[in-house]
Amino acid sequence: MQMTKKRLSGGILVAAMFCLVATNHVEAAKNLQWHTNLQKAAKESKRSQKPMLIEISAVWCGYCKKMKETFNDEKIARHVNGCFVPVMIDADENQRLVEAVGADALPTTVIVSPDFKLLKKITGYYTPRQLDAKLGEICLASHEVVERQVVRKQAPAPVRTAKAITPKPAFNGHCLVSLFDDQKLKVCTLDFTTNYRGQLLCFASAKHKQLFDAQPRKYWPAIDGVCPVNLVDRKKPVTGKAVWGAIYRDRLWFFADKASRNRFADSPAKYMPRVK
Repeated sequence: MQMTKKRLSGGILVAAMFCLVATNHVEAAKNLQWHTNLQKAAKESKRSQKPMLIEISAVWCGYCKKMKETFNDEKIARHVNGCFVPVMIDADENQRLVEAVGADALPTTVIVSPDFKLLKKITGYYTPRQLDAKLGEICLASHEVVERQVVRKQAPAPVRTAKAITPKPAFNGHCLVSLFDDQKLKVCTLDFTTNYRGQLLCFASAKHKQLFDAQPRKYWPAIDGVCPVNLVDRKKPVTGKAVWGAIYRDRLWFFADKASRNRFADSPAKYMPRVK
């Protein structure tokens, strides 16, 4: 069957659609609610604000039969029924529509907006997976957005009470002053805290907090607690752990693990020049 290509316009498409035979009896795919009357389908599209999915096929077309198998797929049927108003059209009985949309091969699937604008044309046979991806581009861009708007108008959004969020202290809650001055690992509560460089710090006592507030740089770990070994050897800024900390040249250094700390101890000069 030869078909003449024409540039689609809104007027041509509207005219072509409403000059169709009112009752095109085409076998409906299983589980898919096909319309066979385009005028009624157009009214449903306008009412629901869902685009029309118009499947143009012919009884003599082998790939059209294979395409019907694709539409029989349970996931495809659910997708089409939920997102579109599906219409099955016989190409031989509707030449004007075929020419208006430029359907130069069969099967052709066209997606038309409720105001008769061509949104997408899909030519040829597609597997269920391929078609699902194609339809998803339109479904997410139109139908799902419209449905969310309708839901918001029909029912007020539930009132949600904000949950209190407990702040998480830096360095797993270890007191930096205890690490540096006492060489002891102390996990603290939030009784004594301060904020420094955007981090929440907690301390073992009020005295530890006072010492930090007086000289924060003295206790703050080098390179903000990033493991220098991972930073140099692997080029990755991995946050170190206080449990693998060490004091070198009057600074706290945190390491990602014991092995990293040992590598640093074996050759600290390797890592020192590249960090501040």
